[in-house]
Amino acid sequence: MKTRFSTYDIMCMVTELQRLIGMRVNQVYDIDSRTYVIRLQQSEEKAILLLESGNRFHTTQFEWPKNVAPSGFTMKLRKHLKNKRLEKLSQIGIDRVVDLQFGSGEAAYHIILELYDRGNIVLTDCDWTILNVLRPHVEGDKISKSDHVLQDNGLAGNMKVAKEAGKGFLVDQHLDNLLTALKQAERLLDDAKIQVAKGYITQKKDERPNPEGGAPTYLLTNLEFHPMLYNQMKSQPHEEESRLALWSRDFVGQNTYT
Repeated sequence: MKTRFSTYDIMCMVTELQRLIGMRVNQVYDIDSRTYVIRLQQSEEKAILLLESGNRFHTTQFEWPKNVAPSGFTMKLRKHLKNKRLEKLSQIGIDRVVDLQFGSGEAAYHIILELYDRGNIVLTDCDWTILNVLRPHVEGDKISKSDHVLQDNGLAGNMKVAKEAGKGFLVDQHLDNLLTALKQAERLLDDAKIQVAKGYITQKKDERPNPEGGAPTYLLTNLEFHPMLYNQMKSQPHEEESRLALWSRDFVGQNTYT
């Protein structure tokens, strides 16, 4: 089951969540030692933004259980962010790091959310001076979504350079395909910065006997969410939603009978 955002997921989610710009922080809660919820509001419009160190960030409609006693880190976030307006939400370069700016000018504060390895959440002032940090981290793994564009161009992610036809990647035969795949990947990343992505949930289909006889019923279990339907997933059962953020976690693990 998918547990953390890839670079492409982050790009798509940053684009999707631009709709939160201008909303004010109503309150901050901690769900556990690495997951935090920020309640945002603007006039009658409300939103709940979930941040999980090292893994994900998205809006949620689920009523997450909150810790009875807020942590010291939560109290620090409340002190500096409450009633501040979300002014900017952006990805830093193409790293799995997101910058959320609350307030402007000398009254601005930043939440830096690291979404790789063990992750981290860092609170800084307007000059990027660290005021508080959730935890140290160790440089970790990289996550790639290259198989999709490689398959589109007749290649496979596990191909190795070979000298004989039919036994792997041949430079003379496959180099143009690889260059086309790289250009396609670049276009996907560029589009993710300006277009709100759809959400796709991949599912597992299990047959269940019908106690009344007749045709069997099927249990669909939600497995993973993705901002696009990758080639390697098209043969699996899946659901589509017009907005990625609605699918991010609230639906994963839920069951549907058909």
